[in-house]
Amino acid sequence: NPKEIELQKLGLCVLGEQQQIEFKNRLTRVSVEELKSIKKLRLAALFYNNSIKYGFDLDPRIVEIATKQIVSLAVATSEIEIINKFIETKNLRIDAVKGGKTNNYYPNKLVRTHMDFDYLSANFKDAFILISYLISYLISYVYMLPALQPVPFCFVSLE
Repeated sequence: NPKEIELQKLGLCVLGEQQQIEFKNRLTRVSVEELKSIKKLRLAALFYNNSIKYGFDLDPRIVEIATKQIVSLAVATSEIEIINKFIETKNLRIDAVKGGKTNNYYPNKLVRTHMDFDYLSANFKDAFILISYLISYLISYVYMLPALQPVPFCFVSLE
C-alpha cells in the first residue's frame, strides 16, 4: 500500500530534510485512516522517537498509542528480567538475541518499538528447562489475562 509505505518512511531513524518537513506537516494532525495504519504498522513509538529527536509536535493520539506501547514494554521488560534471572540461576546455556540485546543500544528517552525477545539455546535440555519454566510461569497468570495472549518467545536450538 503506497500510503502505508509513505507513513513508514517517516519512522526512519534518520530523516532527511524533506522527510522532516513531511513529518511536521503530516503527523501534527492525522486522519482516522492514518491513525488506523499507524496502529496496524506499530509506528507510534517510531514517530514518538522522531518527535523527540527533531523537536516536532505530534498528534496527541499518536502520543497516547506510543505511551501505551512504552508501558507495555516496561511490563514486558520486568518479566524478561525475571526470566533472565532464572536462566542465570539455573546456569542454562541460553542467551537473549535480537530484541533482547538491541534494547540496550537505544539512546536515552528513545524507545524500542517491538516487544519480541528471542532466546537462543545451546541444547535441547536447557531449552526444555526454560520452556517448562515459562509454561508454569504463564499458567500463574492465566486467570489475570482477559484472553490468552501470544507468548513473546522464540526458541532455537543449535543441536
